[in-house]
Amino acid sequence: MSAKLSSHPLSSFNQTTEPLADMARPGRLLLILLILVLSLGETATQLMLPILPEAAQFFGTQASGMQITLTLYVAILGLGQLIAGPLSDRWGRKPVLLLGLTLYLLGGLGACFAGSLESLVWARMLQGLGASAGVVLARAITRDLWGKEAGSVLALSLFGMMMILMGAPLLGGLLAGLAGWRSVFALGAGLGLFALLGVISLYRESLPLTLRRRSGPLVLLKSYRELLQNRRFLAFLAALGFTYGVLFVFISGSAFVLIGSYGLSRAQYGYLSSSVLLGLVFGTLLASRLVKVWGPRRLVRFGTGFVLSGVSLSLLGALSGSLALVLLPQLWVTFGAGLVLPAAVAGGVMPFPERAGLASGLLGAAQMGFAMLFGLLLGFLQDGSALSWLWVQLLPAVTGFGLFRVLMPLEHVAELA
Repeated sequence: MSAKLSSHPLSSFNQTTEPLADMARPGRLLLILLILVLSLGETATQLMLPILPEAAQFFGTQASGMQITLTLYVAILGLGQLIAGPLSDRWGRKPVLLLGLTLYLLGGLGACFAGSLESLVWARMLQGLGASAGVVLARAITRDLWGKEAGSVLALSLFGMMMILMGAPLLGGLLAGLAGWRSVFALGAGLGLFALLGVISLYRESLPLTLRRRSGPLVLLKSYRELLQNRRFLAFLAALGFTYGVLFVFISGSAFVLIGSYGLSRAQYGYLSSSVLLGLVFGTLLASRLVKVWGPRRLVRFGTGFVLSGVSLSLLGALSGSLALVLLPQLWVTFGAGLVLPAAVAGGVMPFPERAGLASGLLGAAQMGFAMLFGLLLGFLQDGSALSWLWVQLLPAVTGFGLFRVLMPLEHVAELA
Protein backbone atom coordinates (compact mmCIF):
# COMPACT_ATOMS: atom_id res chain seq x y z
CA MET A 1 0.00 0.00 0.00
CA SER A 2 2.74 2.47 0.91
CA ALA A 3 4.57 1.92 -2.38
CA LYS A 4 1.42 2.58 -4.30
CA LEU A 5 0.79 5.76 -2.38
CA SER A 6 4.30 7.09 -2.86
CA SER A 7 4.00 6.72 -6.64
CA HIS A 8 0.58 8.33 -6.83
CA PRO A 9 0.64 11.69 -8.67
CA LEU A 10 -1.17 13.36 -5.79
CA SER A 11 0.69 11.75 -2.91
CA SER A 12 3.90 13.75 -2.94
CA PHE A 13 4.27 16.40 -0.31
CA ASN A 14 7.31 17.85 -2.10
CA GLN A 15 5.49 19.60 -4.92
CA THR A 16 6.27 23.25 -5.53
CA THR A 17 5.28 25.61 -2.78
CA GLU A 18 6.22 28.82 -4.56
CA PRO A 19 3.57 31.53 -5.00
CA LEU A 20 1.58 31.08 -8.20
CA ALA A 21 0.99 34.77 -8.84
CA ASP A 22 3.78 36.94 -10.20
CA MET A 23 3.08 39.99 -8.04
CA ALA A 24 4.44 41.96 -5.12
CA ARG A 25 4.33 40.46 -1.66
CA PRO A 26 0.73 40.67 -0.40
CA GLY A 27 0.07 43.47 2.07
CA ARG A 28 -1.55 43.43 5.48
CA LEU A 29 -4.76 45.02 4.23
CA LEU A 30 -5.31 42.14 1.82
CA LEU A 31 -4.65 39.61 4.59
CA ILE A 32 -7.18 41.37 6.83
CA LEU A 33 -9.69 41.33 3.97
CA LEU A 34 -9.14 37.60 3.41
CA ILE A 35 -9.68 36.96 7.12
CA LEU A 36 -13.01 38.81 6.90
CA VAL A 37 -14.02 36.88 3.77
CA LEU A 38 -13.05 33.59 5.42
CA SER A 39 -15.05 34.52 8.52
CA LEU A 40 -18.33 35.49 6.86
CA GLY A 41 -19.79 31.99 6.76
CA GLU A 42 -19.21 31.33 10.46
CA THR A 43 -20.03 34.88 11.55
CA ALA A 44 -23.52 34.69 10.07
CA THR A 45 -24.25 31.76 12.38
CA GLN A 46 -22.40 32.96 15.46
CA LEU A 47 -24.19 36.32 15.42
CA MET A 48 -27.62 34.69 15.48
CA LEU A 49 -26.98 32.15 18.26
CA PRO A 50 -28.22 34.39 21.10
CA ILE A 51 -31.47 35.17 19.22
CA LEU A 52 -32.43 31.58 18.40
CA PRO A 53 -34.93 31.16 21.27
CA GLU A 54 -36.54 34.56 20.57
CA ALA A 55 -36.70 33.95 16.81
CA ALA A 56 -38.21 30.51 17.44
CA GLN A 57 -40.92 32.13 19.54
CA PHE A 58 -41.62 34.75 16.85
CA PHE A 59 -41.95 32.14 14.09
CA GLY A 60 -44.00 29.82 16.30
CA THR A 61 -41.58 26.91 16.18
CA GLN A 62 -39.58 24.76 18.58
CA ALA A 63 -35.82 24.42 18.97
CA SER A 64 -35.79 21.75 16.25
CA GLY A 65 -37.32 24.23 13.79
CA MET A 66 -34.51 26.73 14.31
CA GLN A 67 -32.02 23.86 14.18
CA ILE A 68 -33.13 23.35 10.57
CA THR A 69 -32.04 26.89 9.66
CA LEU A 70 -28.58 26.14 11.02
CA THR A 71 -28.27 22.67 9.51
CA LEU A 72 -29.44 23.58 6.00
CA TYR A 73 -27.21 26.66 6.03
CA VAL A 74 -24.21 24.48 6.84
CA ALA A 75 -25.23 21.93 4.18
CA ILE A 76 -25.34 24.59 1.45
CA LEU A 77 -22.13 26.14 2.78
CA GLY A 78 -20.41 22.81 2.25
CA LEU A 79 -21.95 21.85 -1.10
CA GLY A 80 -21.24 25.31 -2.48
CA GLN A 81 -17.54 24.84 -1.88
CA LEU A 82 -17.55 21.81 -4.20
CA ILE A 83 -18.79 24.17 -6.91
CA ALA A 84 -16.87 27.35 -6.08
CA GLY A 85 -13.46 25.67 -5.81
CA PRO A 86 -13.39 24.07 -9.28
CA LEU A 87 -15.03 27.14 -10.86
CA SER A 88 -12.26 29.33 -9.47
CA ASP A 89 -9.61 26.93 -10.81
CA ARG A 90 -11.16 27.37 -14.25
CA TRP A 91 -12.35 31.00 -14.41
CA GLY A 92 -10.17 32.66 -11.81
CA ARG A 93 -10.65 33.55 -8.15
CA LYS A 94 -12.01 37.08 -8.38
CA PRO A 95 -15.18 36.66 -10.50
CA VAL A 96 -16.33 33.65 -8.47
CA LEU A 97 -15.62 35.48 -5.21
CA LEU A 98 -17.52 38.60 -6.31
CA LEU A 99 -20.54 36.49 -7.26
CA GLY A 100 -20.43 34.69 -3.92
CA LEU A 101 -20.25 37.88 -1.88
CA THR A 102 -23.18 39.32 -3.82
CA LEU A 103 -25.28 36.26 -2.99
CA TYR A 104 -24.22 36.51 0.64
CA LEU A 105 -25.37 40.12 0.80
CA LEU A 106 -28.74 39.31 -0.80
CA GLY A 107 -29.28 36.36 1.55
CA GLY A 108 -28.51 38.50 4.59
CA LEU A 109 -31.04 41.12 3.50
CA GLY A 110 -33.63 38.39 2.88
CA ALA A 111 -33.09 36.99 6.39
CA CYS A 112 -33.43 40.47 7.86
CA PHE A 113 -36.92 40.91 6.35
CA ALA A 114 -38.12 37.28 6.58
CA GLY A 115 -41.76 37.01 7.58
CA SER A 116 -41.92 33.26 8.07
CA LEU A 117 -39.65 30.40 9.05
CA GLU A 118 -39.71 29.13 5.46
CA SER A 119 -38.53 32.45 4.04
CA LEU A 120 -35.81 32.62 6.70
CA VAL A 121 -34.60 29.15 5.72
CA TRP A 122 -34.43 30.09 2.02
CA ALA A 123 -32.64 33.35 2.76
CA ARG A 124 -30.12 31.58 4.95
CA MET A 125 -29.52 28.97 2.27
CA LEU A 126 -28.78 31.73 -0.27
CA GLN A 127 -26.46 33.35 2.25
CA GLY A 128 -24.70 30.01 2.81
CA LEU A 129 -24.20 29.51 -0.91
CA GLY A 130 -22.55 32.91 -1.15
CA ALA A 131 -20.43 32.31 1.94
CA SER A 132 -19.11 29.06 0.48
CA ALA A 133 -17.19 31.00 -2.16
CA GLY A 134 -15.58 33.12 0.54
CA VAL A 135 -14.43 30.12 2.58
CA VAL A 136 -12.89 28.14 -0.26
CA LEU A 137 -11.39 31.10 -2.11
CA ALA A 138 -9.83 32.75 0.93
CA ARG A 139 -7.84 29.52 1.39
CA ALA A 140 -7.03 29.14 -2.31
CA ILE A 141 -5.94 32.78 -2.65
CA THR A 142 -3.69 32.37 0.38
CA ARG A 143 -2.08 29.36 -1.33
CA ASP A 144 -1.71 31.40 -4.54
CA LEU A 145 -0.05 34.40 -2.95
CA TRP A 146 2.02 33.11 -0.04
CA GLY A 147 3.38 29.86 -1.48
CA LYS A 148 5.59 28.02 1.01
CA GLU A 149 4.47 30.38 3.78
CA ALA A 150 0.81 29.51 3.20
CA GLY A 151 0.66 27.07 6.12
CA SER A 152 1.55 29.66 8.75
CA VAL A 153 -0.53 32.32 6.98
CA LEU A 154 -3.56 30.00 6.92
CA ALA A 155 -3.14 29.42 10.64
CA LEU A 156 -2.80 33.16 11.21
CA SER A 157 -5.94 33.72 9.12
CA LEU A 158 -7.85 31.25 11.24
CA PHE A 159 -6.55 33.00 14.35
CA GLY A 160 -8.00 36.26 13.04
CA MET A 161 -11.25 34.51 12.19
CA MET A 162 -11.49 33.10 15.70
CA MET A 163 -11.01 36.56 17.15
CA ILE A 164 -14.01 37.70 15.11
CA LEU A 165 -16.09 34.67 16.03
CA MET A 166 -15.26 34.98 19.71
CA GLY A 167 -16.95 38.37 19.82
CA ALA A 168 -19.82 37.54 17.47
CA PRO A 169 -22.22 35.87 19.98
CA LEU A 170 -21.62 38.66 22.48
CA LEU A 171 -22.17 41.33 19.82
CA GLY A 172 -25.28 39.55 18.54
CA GLY A 173 -26.79 39.37 22.02
CA LEU A 174 -26.06 43.03 22.79
CA LEU A 175 -27.30 44.24 19.40
CA ALA A 176 -30.52 42.24 19.69
CA GLY A 177 -31.13 43.78 23.10
CA LEU A 178 -30.69 47.29 21.70
CA ALA A 179 -32.32 47.08 18.28
CA GLY A 180 -34.25 43.78 18.12
CA TRP A 181 -33.32 40.39 16.80
CA ARG A 182 -33.64 41.36 13.11
CA SER A 183 -30.75 43.82 13.51
CA VAL A 184 -28.42 40.82 13.82
CA PHE A 185 -29.17 39.81 10.22
CA ALA A 186 -28.74 43.42 9.09
CA LEU A 187 -25.26 43.45 10.61
CA GLY A 188 -24.38 40.26 8.75
CA ALA A 189 -25.51 41.81 5.46
CA GLY A 190 -23.43 44.91 6.22
CA LEU A 191 -20.31 42.82 6.71
CA GLY A 192 -20.98 41.16 3.36
CA LEU A 193 -21.23 44.54 1.65
CA PHE A 194 -17.99 45.70 3.25
CA ALA A 195 -16.20 42.54 2.07
CA LEU A 196 -17.60 42.94 -1.45
CA LEU A 197 -16.32 46.49 -1.74
CA GLY A 198 -12.97 45.43 -0.29
CA VAL A 199 -12.47 42.67 -2.88
CA ILE A 200 -13.34 45.06 -5.70
CA SER A 201 -10.80 47.63 -4.56
CA LEU A 202 -7.94 45.60 -2.99
CA TYR A 203 -7.70 42.20 -4.63
CA ARG A 204 -6.09 41.56 -8.01
CA GLU A 205 -6.57 38.16 -9.65
CA SER A 206 -4.01 35.70 -8.24
CA LEU A 207 -4.45 32.67 -10.52
CA PRO A 208 -2.58 33.14 -13.84
CA LEU A 209 -4.32 32.15 -17.07
CA THR A 210 -1.62 29.55 -17.73
CA LEU A 211 -2.56 27.62 -14.58
CA ARG A 212 -6.32 27.58 -15.00
CA ARG A 213 -7.79 24.12 -15.42
CA ARG A 214 -10.35 24.00 -18.23
CA SER A 215 -11.63 20.52 -17.49
CA GLY A 216 -15.06 18.98 -17.95
CA PRO A 217 -17.22 17.16 -15.41
CA LEU A 218 -15.58 13.77 -15.99
CA VAL A 219 -12.09 15.14 -15.45
CA LEU A 220 -13.33 16.97 -12.36
CA LEU A 221 -14.79 13.76 -10.93
CA LYS A 222 -11.52 11.98 -11.65
CA SER A 223 -9.60 14.69 -9.81
CA TYR A 224 -11.89 14.33 -6.80
CA ARG A 225 -11.44 10.57 -6.90
CA GLU A 226 -7.64 10.91 -7.00
CA LEU A 227 -7.69 13.23 -4.00
CA LEU A 228 -9.91 10.85 -2.05
CA GLN A 229 -7.58 7.95 -2.88
CA ASN A 230 -4.70 9.77 -1.22
CA ARG A 231 -4.58 8.52 2.37
CA ARG A 232 -2.77 11.58 3.69
CA PHE A 233 -5.39 13.88 2.22
CA LEU A 234 -8.17 11.64 3.48
CA ALA A 235 -6.67 11.63 6.98
CA PHE A 236 -6.62 15.44 7.09
CA LEU A 237 -10.14 15.56 5.66
CA ALA A 238 -11.44 13.22 8.36
CA ALA A 239 -9.72 15.15 11.15
CA LEU A 240 -11.06 18.45 9.83
CA GLY A 241 -14.61 17.19 9.30
CA PHE A 242 -15.10 15.37 12.59
CA THR A 243 -13.39 18.10 14.63
CA TYR A 244 -15.65 20.70 13.09
CA GLY A 245 -18.56 18.37 13.84
CA VAL A 246 -17.59 18.58 17.52
CA LEU A 247 -17.55 22.38 17.35
CA PHE A 248 -20.84 22.56 15.49
CA VAL A 249 -22.61 20.46 18.11
CA PHE A 250 -21.39 22.90 20.74
CA ILE A 251 -22.35 25.94 18.64
CA SER A 252 -25.81 24.80 17.59
CA GLY A 253 -26.86 23.21 20.88
CA SER A 254 -25.36 25.54 23.47
CA ALA A 255 -27.99 28.29 23.32
CA PHE A 256 -30.90 25.95 24.04
CA VAL A 257 -29.03 24.18 26.84
CA LEU A 258 -27.50 27.21 28.54
CA ILE A 259 -30.47 29.56 28.11
CA GLY A 260 -33.22 26.95 28.29
CA SER A 261 -31.92 24.49 30.89
CA TYR A 262 -29.56 26.62 32.96
CA GLY A 263 -31.61 29.83 32.72
CA LEU A 264 -28.90 32.18 31.45
CA SER A 265 -29.82 35.49 29.84
CA ARG A 266 -28.85 36.29 26.25
CA ALA A 267 -26.04 38.55 27.47
CA GLN A 268 -24.76 35.92 29.92
CA TYR A 269 -24.86 33.32 27.17
CA GLY A 270 -22.94 35.64 24.85
CA TYR A 271 -20.22 36.19 27.43
CA LEU A 272 -19.86 32.50 28.27
CA SER A 273 -19.88 31.20 24.70
CA SER A 274 -17.34 33.86 23.68
CA SER A 275 -15.17 32.81 26.62
CA VAL A 276 -15.25 29.18 25.51
CA LEU A 277 -14.14 30.24 22.03
CA LEU A 278 -10.99 31.72 23.57
CA GLY A 279 -9.59 28.21 23.31
CA LEU A 280 -9.88 28.40 19.53
CA VAL A 281 -8.06 31.71 19.51
CA PHE A 282 -5.12 30.40 21.53
CA GLY A 283 -5.05 27.13 19.61
CA THR A 284 -4.90 28.76 16.18
CA LEU A 285 -2.31 31.27 17.39
CA LEU A 286 -0.11 28.45 18.65
CA ALA A 287 -0.68 26.48 15.42
CA SER A 288 0.49 29.46 13.33
CA ARG A 289 3.82 29.29 15.17
CA LEU A 290 4.22 25.51 15.35
CA VAL A 291 3.06 24.40 11.89
CA LYS A 292 6.48 25.14 10.36
CA VAL A 293 8.33 23.37 13.19
CA TRP A 294 6.12 20.36 13.88
CA GLY A 295 4.30 20.07 10.57
CA PRO A 296 0.54 19.58 10.04
CA ARG A 297 0.46 15.87 10.90
CA ARG A 298 1.88 16.21 14.39
CA LEU A 299 -0.35 19.17 15.23
CA VAL A 300 -3.46 17.30 14.13
CA ARG A 301 -2.45 14.27 16.14
CA PHE A 302 -2.10 16.29 19.34
CA GLY A 303 -5.16 18.42 18.63
CA THR A 304 -7.55 15.50 18.16
CA GLY A 305 -6.33 14.10 21.48
CA PHE A 306 -7.12 17.37 23.23
CA VAL A 307 -10.59 17.45 21.68
CA LEU A 308 -11.48 13.94 22.79
CA SER A 309 -10.21 14.41 26.33
CA GLY A 310 -12.05 17.73 26.68
CA VAL A 311 -15.41 16.33 25.56
CA SER A 312 -15.00 13.36 27.90
CA LEU A 313 -14.31 15.64 30.87
CA SER A 314 -17.26 17.87 29.95
CA LEU A 315 -19.55 14.84 29.88
CA LEU A 316 -18.37 13.81 33.33
CA GLY A 317 -19.03 17.37 34.48
CA ALA A 318 -22.61 17.18 33.21
CA LEU A 319 -23.17 14.08 35.34
CA SER A 320 -22.27 16.18 38.38
CA GLY A 321 -24.84 18.85 37.46
CA SER A 322 -22.29 21.69 37.57
CA LEU A 323 -22.38 24.25 34.74
CA ALA A 324 -18.76 25.20 35.42
CA LEU A 325 -17.63 21.58 35.06
CA VAL A 326 -19.49 21.39 31.75
CA LEU A 327 -18.03 24.56 30.22
CA LEU A 328 -14.45 24.60 31.53
CA PRO A 329 -13.45 21.39 29.67
CA GLN A 330 -14.95 22.91 26.50
CA LEU A 331 -12.01 25.35 26.58
CA TRP A 332 -9.78 22.28 26.18
CA VAL A 333 -11.99 21.13 23.30
CA THR A 334 -11.78 24.45 21.48
CA PHE A 335 -8.03 24.70 22.10
CA GLY A 336 -7.54 21.30 20.48
CA ALA A 337 -9.78 22.28 17.60
CA GLY A 338 -7.69 25.43 17.17
CA LEU A 339 -4.67 23.19 16.57
CA VAL A 340 -6.51 20.80 14.24
CA LEU A 341 -8.39 23.13 11.89
CA PRO A 342 -5.51 25.22 10.45
CA ALA A 343 -3.10 22.27 10.43
CA ALA A 344 -5.57 20.01 8.60
CA VAL A 345 -6.30 22.69 6.01
CA ALA A 346 -2.60 23.35 5.46
CA GLY A 347 -1.84 19.64 5.20
CA GLY A 348 -4.67 19.12 2.73
CA VAL A 349 -4.17 22.16 0.47
CA MET A 350 -0.44 22.96 0.32
CA PRO A 351 0.72 19.85 -1.58
CA PHE A 352 -1.57 20.64 -4.54
CA PRO A 353 -0.69 24.11 -5.91
CA GLU A 354 -2.58 23.70 -9.19
CA ARG A 355 -5.58 22.18 -7.45
CA ALA A 356 -5.75 24.47 -4.44
CA GLY A 357 -9.35 25.44 -5.22
CA LEU A 358 -10.37 21.81 -5.74
CA ALA A 359 -8.66 20.55 -2.58
CA SER A 360 -9.90 23.48 -0.50
CA GLY A 361 -13.44 22.97 -1.78
CA LEU A 362 -13.42 19.28 -0.95
CA LEU A 363 -12.06 19.93 2.54
CA GLY A 364 -14.65 22.64 3.14
CA ALA A 365 -17.47 20.46 1.85
CA ALA A 366 -16.44 17.63 4.16
CA GLN A 367 -16.18 20.05 7.06
CA MET A 368 -19.69 21.35 6.53
CA GLY A 369 -21.06 17.92 5.60
CA PHE A 370 -20.01 16.45 8.92
CA ALA A 371 -21.41 19.51 10.70
CA MET A 372 -24.76 18.95 8.95
CA LEU A 373 -24.72 15.25 9.86
CA PHE A 374 -24.13 15.84 13.54
CA GLY A 375 -26.45 18.86 13.55
CA LEU A 376 -29.26 16.63 12.30
CA LEU A 377 -28.37 13.99 14.87
CA LEU A 378 -28.46 16.63 17.59
CA GLY A 379 -31.85 17.83 16.36
CA PHE A 380 -33.27 14.31 16.70
CA LEU A 381 -31.68 13.46 20.05
CA GLN A 382 -31.50 16.73 21.95
CA ASP A 383 -34.03 17.05 24.75
CA GLY A 384 -32.66 20.32 26.12
CA SER A 385 -30.37 18.65 28.65
CA ALA A 386 -26.60 18.93 28.79
CA LEU A 387 -26.22 15.13 28.72
CA SER A 388 -28.00 14.62 25.38
CA TRP A 389 -26.01 17.50 23.90
CA LEU A 390 -22.64 16.18 25.05
CA TRP A 391 -23.27 12.54 24.08
CA VAL A 392 -23.74 13.73 20.50
CA GLN A 393 -20.56 15.79 20.76
CA LEU A 394 -18.59 12.76 21.94
CA LEU A 395 -19.33 10.76 18.78
CA PRO A 396 -17.37 12.92 16.28
CA ALA A 397 -14.60 13.44 18.86
CA VAL A 398 -13.99 9.69 19.14
CA THR A 399 -14.32 9.10 15.38
CA GLY A 400 -11.97 11.92 14.37
CA PHE A 401 -9.37 10.81 16.91
CA GLY A 402 -9.42 7.23 15.65
CA LEU A 403 -9.71 7.76 11.90
CA PHE A 404 -6.75 10.13 11.67
CA ARG A 405 -4.51 7.53 13.26
CA VAL A 406 -5.84 4.77 11.02
CA LEU A 407 -5.65 6.71 7.74
CA MET A 408 -2.26 8.41 8.07
CA PRO A 409 0.26 6.30 6.11
CA LEU A 410 2.36 3.98 8.25
CA GLU A 411 5.68 5.40 7.03
CA HIS A 412 4.92 8.56 9.04
CA VAL A 413 4.29 6.87 12.40
CA ALA A 414 7.83 7.53 13.61
CA GLU A 415 7.56 11.21 12.63
CA LEU A 416 4.28 11.57 14.50
CA ALA A 417 5.47 9.99 17.71
